[in-house]
Amino acid sequence: LVAEHLELLRTLRRSALEVKPPPDRSVQLEAIEQLTWDDLDAEDRSACPPLLLLGDESALLEHGFDTLTRLLASNLPVKVVLLDGQSRLGAGPEPTLVAMAHRKAFVLSGSLAYPEHLARGLADALAWPGPALVHLHAPSPRRHGFPADATLERARLAVEGRAHVLFRYDPGADGLFGLRASLEGNPGFDQDWGGITFAEWAAGEERFAHHFEPLDDRPSVPLTEWLALPERGRQTKVPTVEVEEQRVAVGERMARAAGDRQISWNVLRELTGASSPFTERIRSALREELEAEQQEHLKALKAEQEARIAEIRSTTNQEAVNRLMERLMTLAGYARKAGQKGNGA
Repeated sequence: LVAEHLELLRTLRRSALEVKPPPDRSVQLEAIEQLTWDDLDAEDRSACPPLLLLGDESALLEHGFDTLTRLLASNLPVKVVLLDGQSRLGAGPEPTLVAMAHRKAFVLSGSLAYPEHLARGLADALAWPGPALVHLHAPSPRRHGFPADATLERARLAVEGRAHVLFRYDPGADGLFGLRASLEGNPGFDQDWGGITFAEWAAGEERFAHHFEPLDDRPSVPLTEWLALPERGRQTKVPTVEVEEQRVAVGERMARAAGDRQISWNVLRELTGASSPFTERIRSALREELEAEQQEHLKALKAEQEARIAEIRSTTNQEAVNRLMERLMTLAGYARKAGQKGNGA
């Protein structure tokens, strides 16, 4: 597609030179022959139709990950739609973080359960002249094990349990790296979880049933508390979640997968500036600096007010003494005559 588009542009530009040949015609003809995709402006690139690449997590994240990263690092108008069933419990590449790291690709992570966020992001991804990654959660009733009429509900719960995060990164937006990314639309934005944990979402699908078992007499704690424990403390406790009003034990692999999702969510929050220890450190330093400046300002105001009060008191005391002297002189028969100056003595 790019080669055909470039040849068409070369033909059009050569034709323009033949209509009205300039003095440096030969030089311009040589430049036209050397024309590449990187030489085109946004308007010329937009005239080239994008290539839509559709694949699932196995095709793109396991077998074609290197190819995917090369595409996202290029300037080619390739729009990759990744249909992800969220079946990976182990550590693996986070598509949105990988794509965002290249800084050239438009990145959208959307869900069918949030149609407005998805539609707006798709329109912007297609309008972006370079590569784009659309990471779409694709729940499958048959393969994942839930009723077909619960598809949108399962998609919504996946977002609440951080199995799939609503995210967008616009490389053409104003500002620095983190300011071009957004987590807008995610429930429980300031919390680790959006209403349920990752394990509670997984418990609703038959494919993950073997990661849950009835609770026995071993020491147990809720999964959220288990995730906050140090590694040694985790070894002596069984994580649990509530499923259909019954508390069940969570397998270690599932529990650690929930911890991975929690970490990924907080990494995205830090990257977008929503939650960062560095931001808090700067905020604390600014707060201390402002408080110090305020104290100095208050001290200066206090000193100024005390000086003013002292001046007023001095003036008031002198006026009172003068009035008292005049009264005493009057009583002694030494009243001032009209127009007389001085102290009347």
